[in-house]
Amino acid sequence: MKQIINDKNLLILDIQLQPSKIAWYLWWLMSAMVGLICFVAAVAWWQWLLLLLLFLLLSISYKNHLSSAISKLSTRQIDGVWLLAIPADKDGTELIYQAYLQRIQLVNLGFVSAVVLDFYVVIPKKSRLTTTIFVDQLTAADYATLAALAKLSSQVQKLS
Repeated sequence: MKQIINDKNLLILDIQLQPSKIAWYLWWLMSAMVGLICFVAAVAWWQWLLLLLLFLLLSISYKNHLSSAISKLSTRQIDGVWLLAIPADKDGTELIYQAYLQRIQLVNLGFVSAVVLDFYVVIPKKSRLTTTIFVDQLTAADYATLAALAKLSSQVQKLS
């Protein structure tokens, strides 16, 4: 017997995310632009040293931020619970967060697009979590699904 699923909120997603190279390219591009502006402005040597120290600290912080990003996300319903896997340590242990999708937005950066997801996490503790998923982090089919969901979400928000 064939089961017919008639649920308008049904969306089966099991996505494995890879680290993004685009995020690092954007970081280096921004850093090069700041360096170029400082070069043109002819800043003093001690200002260059201060800028280099700040750049190193921000690079370490950004690397730690990227390493603690979501590695997997899964859901069975758009407005249901989303399961988010976040790496806990180097040996592959993952923490599973349960969250509700608050907002999804497709962002076009000119040369690349990204999907921004805003979650309200309920387990392990109530908090907000925002993540940016670039096109190079997942398969083309999975990215197309998220992009379509973002476009649909923006159309629904315009109507209400």
